[in-house]
Amino acid sequence: MEDLETFRILLAAFHRQVKTLNKIVAVQPLGILYLRCERFKENTLPSPKDLLVVIENTLPRIGRAKIDALAMEAQDMQTFLEIEPRTTENYVEYLMFLENATTKVDQMELAMDYTKELYDIIEEFKVPCGAEDISNYSGFSVTLSSLRTYVEMKVSDKLKIISKFNDQINKDISSLIQEVGSIKDEATQPWLIDIESNLEEAKKMLDTYVTQLEDCQKRAAEYRAHQRAFKLEVTRFDMLDEVMSDVKLRQLLWESVGEWDKIVEQWTAVEFNTLVPEDMGAITAKQVKNIHQFEKGLPPNLIVPRFKENVEAMRDKVGTPVFILPVITNLRNPALKQRHWIKVENTLNHKFIPDEVITLKLLEDVGVFLFPAELQEISGQASSEAGLETLLKKVEEAWKTLEFVVLPHRDMKDVYILGGVEEIQQTVDESNINMNTIASSRHVGPIKPRVDEWIKQLDLFSTTLDVWLSCQQSWLYLESIFSAPDIQRQLPTEAKMFLIVDKSFKEIMRRTAKVIVACVNF
Repeated sequence: MEDLETFRILLAAFHRQVKTLNKIVAVQPLGILYLRCERFKENTLPSPKDLLVVIENTLPRIGRAKIDALAMEAQDMQTFLEIEPRTTENYVEYLMFLENATTKVDQMELAMDYTKELYDIIEEFKVPCGAEDISNYSGFSVTLSSLRTYVEMKVSDKLKIISKFNDQINKDISSLIQEVGSIKDEATQPWLIDIESNLEEAKKMLDTYVTQLEDCQKRAAEYRAHQRAFKLEVTRFDMLDEVMSDVKLRQLLWESVGEWDKIVEQWTAVEFNTLVPEDMGAITAKQVKNIHQFEKGLPPNLIVPRFKENVEAMRDKVGTPVFILPVITNLRNPALKQRHWIKVENTLNHKFIPDEVITLKLLEDVGVFLFPAELQEISGQASSEAGLETLLKKVEEAWKTLEFVVLPHRDMKDVYILGGVEEIQQTVDESNINMNTIASSRHVGPIKPRVDEWIKQLDLFSTTLDVWLSCQQSWLYLESIFSAPDIQRQLPTEAKMFLIVDKSFKEIMRRTAKVIVACVNF
């Protein structure tokens, strides 16, 4: 709102300026001078007068606008409060309005105080103002006082209004419950769980009932919210929840039947290697769970037994649906190789044609589900063989990067000795353990030649390393002895023999220093 004190200051200033300028004498003798002020007065006086006119036009306009707005707001409030609510929505709107009515009147009185100050300024500075505006201003004080009295009366009657509201909302709730009962009668018609009924028609009708019940739930939630807002007893809509559960269970029945038919058709037609046993198991388990709900929550009908029979037929073919479908899982084992598929063909007494698209339907036709134990054995063998191959590969990879630690001997040129062999010895021990594990398995067959060769090489390596270390230890001891000329003269035969060993050992170590990988030919 406009700052009225600013208007007051400006009016006082402009009136003072006009008054001062009007006091200026047109002609004033000053000794030998003759001062003429007419032109100065003519040029300056219009400015404060014009500004006064602007303010004097503005203030009444502001006052008129304020009073008109307040009068309209007061009339709207009076009119709204005089209308008797008839519907629940009317009562809610009326009570919410009444909740804020006193605050609104307080705000109107604050606005009226502002307007009073404005008209006081108009009166103080004798600002021209229409008689109608003054009359409206004076009359609105009475209107506002009457409005406050009326609002206070209505507020005091709030409990009575709430009582009437409670009666009305209870009528609406009764009507809603009747509507739910009517939907229940329609939704529980026998044809909606009749095996001869058209699936799409039944689903469409149940969808309609669900939509209607969702609308009922929305209205019920609104009624409960209104009751809580006005501290009334909150109604329970147990029947609505029960009917919604019944209808959704029927809806789920038809959806499950339709989805199951589609998914089974898809499973039997797609390439077998694209099937995911875990997904199949989860879907089957979900449908078994749904069937339990149908048996518990629906009246006797022919759809559920037929559906149960279809689901169990699939389950019985492939085992329990707890997490996996065993037969399919066994045949989808990534460890299966050509030799295993040959065993599968022999078990089934069926030869698969190269590039033939294998489907679940084809496997069923050739009797794959008649040999669950045999297929499990083949799959288990494949997994075991794959595990053995992985373990063998681990041993092979370990030796690819294993190196001897070769150190220079003293300050002698091109003379080396073996450093620590702890890592090599540990690898030898681990490799022997792994090889014994592999060799003892009854599924070692496909890799037995490689395993036998590794066992042979590891034994040779271990023996060689022991001899090597023993030789090095003796060489280190004797090298310092036979390097002395006196010993060479005293023991010429022994010195000659040591020289042969010394030359051979140094040559072996020079070659080792050039190729430090522990196993070159494994």
